[in-house]
Parts: sequence; structure tokens; C-alpha cells
Amino acid sequence: YRMDLSTARLSSYEDNQQNIPERIREVFAPDTGLWTDFDLNQIELRMFAYITEDPAMLEAYGVGSDIHATTQEALWPGTDPKDKQMRRRAKVFNFAKIFYAIVKTLAQYTRLPEAVCAAHDATWRATYPVAHQWMKDQEEGEDWIENLYGRRCRLPEGPQYTWKHIVNCRVCYPIQSGAAEIIKRIMLVCEKLGMDQALQVHDSILIEGRVELPPELAHIHPEIHTPFSAPVSPYWS
Repeated sequence: YRMDLSTARLSSYEDNQQNIPERIREVFAPDTGLWTDFDLNQIELRMFAYITEDPAMLEAYGVGSDIHATTQEALWPGTDPKDKQMRRRAKVFNFAKIFYAIVKTLAQYTRLPEAVCAAHDATWRATYPVAHQWMKDQEEGEDWIENLYGRRCRLPEGPQYTWKHIVNCRVCYPIQSGAAEIIKRIMLVCEKLGMDQALQVHDSILIEGRVELPPELAHIHPEIHTPFSAPVSPYWS
């Protein structure tokens, strides 16, 4: 793993184990016959809701729903929340937005016409006005950001980086670095409990064997509920 990224997010290289396609993951067989696949639920979106303090986002998580469901209803009112295609559209839109994508980029990601994306973008901003204002506020600032644990992450420097790229980093670095801090603290707990951690993939940890994960892992940061799933299977899903 590289540990020198500005956000302190772990990055795998030689070979990139974090980027193995799902269709070939089954070739990695656990010695014990079972994997426990620990996975944090929507950690980056939860981090975004906490950092921006957007009331609509916080309410969605507070009542056991999520931002994807709220966005789907706002952008495509009346659609079935169980419709996988519509939910996927809402997810794509949300992740593009929290990385401060412009309308043209939204159209590329969602494969919808730019005029449609422009209208949806306006609706998204009206649905989450506090989050949108927070992102606007990041257009000016220091040459570093500070995450929720106080770590300072330096922004890109040099003529090769555009103003928009630096603003995008100012928006996404608090999210990515905050999520990275939480997952690494979880890894330390798993290490102390003697678990055999085979691989970390951003917001998930592949653990050898069947293990019982303490519920306290959902409250590593006391103010952010980070629920998780931990299915056990002979295959890495």
C-alpha cells in the first residue's frame, strides 16, 4: 500500500489489489474456506452529510433511509424506490454531485441529455441547499483542508492543475480523508482482536475466516453512525 497520498487514503500498487474486477475475484480462495467481507454502508455519503450539516441528508439517515432514496424521489418523483435502475441513476447523480461535477460531466455519467441534467441539477441544489452552499464555499480557501480528525491534507499545487480541479479537491478531500481515517481505525481494532485482514478496499476489509465483528465498529467516530454488513462466504464478492 502507498501511504503518502494527500488524503492518507490507502492505495494499492504492484499489483493493484483494490481494483480487481468482481468477475475474477473468486480465484482468490481463503485458506480457511471462508471470507468475512466487512463493508461500511455509504461511508462517503454519510461523511458528506456530516461535514455539510445538510438537514435533508441528516434526516434521511436519521430515519433509517438514505440520500439515494431522497434524491430519487426529488428527481424522479413517484418512481418505485425498489426500482434498481432508477436507484442506480440516483446513486450516480449523487456521487457525481458530491465531487462537484458540472452539468456536462453529469450528462456523461448519467447518459442523460445536458438539458435534463441541468434541470435535475437545479432540483438537487434545491433539495440539499445547505450542502450546495457548503460546496460553493469551498471555491475559496487555504491551500490545504482539515478533516474531521484534524489531519491537514495539502491540495494539489502547480500550473498543471486548474482552478476547478483544486476546488474539486477542496470538496472531496474532507470526505475521502475522513472516510480513510475511520476505516484505518477499524483496521486497528480488527488487528487488536487478532483478525487476519487479507485486504483493504477503500470502505471494506476482506478478513480470513468467519469472525464476529463488534457492533462498536459502527461508532468509531461517535458523531457519525457508520453501519456495516459482514457476509461470510467461500467467495470474495
